[in-house]
Amino acid sequence: MSTKSDGTQFANVEGTENPGAFVTFLDARAGIEGEKQIKELELAMLELKPGHHVLDLGCGTGDDAREVAALVGPKGKVVGLDVSPTMIAEARKRTLSTDLPIEFIEGDALNLSFPSESFDRLRTDRVLVHLKEPGKALAEMVRVTKVGGRVVVSELDFGTQFLDSPHRETTRKVFTSFAARAASGWIGGALPRMLREAGLSDVECEPRVIRTSLRFLHLVMDGHLEAPDVAHQFDKGELAIWWHTLAIADAAGHFNNGVSIFTVAGRK
Repeated sequence: MSTKSDGTQFANVEGTENPGAFVTFLDARAGIEGEKQIKELELAMLELKPGHHVLDLGCGTGDDAREVAALVGPKGKVVGLDVSPTMIAEARKRTLSTDLPIEFIEGDALNLSFPSESFDRLRTDRVLVHLKEPGKALAEMVRVTKVGGRVVVSELDFGTQFLDSPHRETTRKVFTSFAARAASGWIGGALPRMLREAGLSDVECEPRVIRTSLRFLHLVMDGHLEAPDVAHQFDKGELAIWWHTLAIADAAGHFNNGVSIFTVAGRK
């Protein structure tokens, strides 16, 4: 098992040899091109107001939950939920010096431990892509949202990854294996339909593209490409040549890699 981060394994952080690598991954993700704009879009689509109660499903290190908590104010409340004890511990540590109305708890997205209609707003960002039953999680999200409340979901569609590389067959195998190994790798484009099928109305969808650095592509892919069920798909030295060519392109300022993200909102 690799000690490197693997972008397909966020549903199994504690089952990896180095859970802390995923904290590093999330911190690095915050700096990639287009990421800030995605977060701003999510906040705008949430339509937050002071006093709102908000659930951040799959809160990770809690950075987004803290931003939401600052917006709902002292009369509001934010609950950050994650299946990973490592993430919850990190989120709590990063919140110690604040007086924000926020709580971080461990929990299962498929079986939320809240009464129906508990929250005015619910958000999740790049969580459903890692779940084998995303429709069940979405149904739970809708259940705990108040009538009239809003649900905002932002998800990758790994089928839309692009990379400027002359090694097209290697690139195809890398990206296809990645999308297949993620539990729901192609979910992004399906979100509008899924939100409607979950009973939400006034569904709106905003697609965006984020572009990554070579360093971040390593964070995403290194652990994945070392997995036994993936590594055997490549000839000896094939990946080394692929990475070397990308490094040359990066040094020349030509590296170009990214993926589409779909941010979708609906009202209960």
